[in-house]
Amino acid sequence: MPDGITVRMLTPTDADLFLRARVTQLEIEPHAFGESAHEARAKSAVAVAERLAAPREETFLLGAFAAGELVGTAGYFRQREAKTRHKGRVWGVFVAPAFRGQGLGRALMRALIAEAATIDGLEQLDLQVAVTQAAARRLYESLGFSVYGREPRALKIGDASKVAPVDKLSLLLVAVFAFLFLHERPSIRDWVGILMVGAGVLVLALKR
Repeated sequence: MPDGITVRMLTPTDADLFLRARVTQLEIEPHAFGESAHEARAKSAVAVAERLAAPREETFLLGAFAAGELVGTAGYFRQREAKTRHKGRVWGVFVAPAFRGQGLGRALMRALIAEAATIDGLEQLDLQVAVTQAAARRLYESLGFSVYGREPRALKIGDASKVAPVDKLSLLLVAVFAFLFLHERPSIRDWVGILMVGAGVLVLALKR
């Protein structure tokens, strides 16, 4: 961890500071978090302060500070249902770009794991990481986390037609393949759908 960095638990007095940092985090890494910057801006400092004041056993948020600036975070919350109270969730892990590659993310995660280990009845931690976050995944695996599943299309950002044009093209190619090689005979309704998909692919191609 870089010299001059301190890691501590955030308190209600840090609410404004965290809110500003959170918006920046979501603007820098929109694909890494489920929350959007717009949603973060809509939150009040009062609501955040209430969450930061919650019992440590239920939720806590660690912050890494450099010269008074919040440059890294790592959060925890405990599942509420009786059958899942033995599990906690890691969220909001972030390190500012200027401080990456220096062990700060590892320091935050180790501090979080150490704190969680003192919570009575807590048996495991889980988290979600985007497939694009290769460095984060390597960090988590080095700390003992292991992959137990993948969620396709876990996040959707923007209009679907702009996000997944390849899916539409694949659908069109499947229809053509079925007609040419499997001797399928689409109905009029099927042809209308195929033509609409084809038109959508063409429009997307022309926009690029």
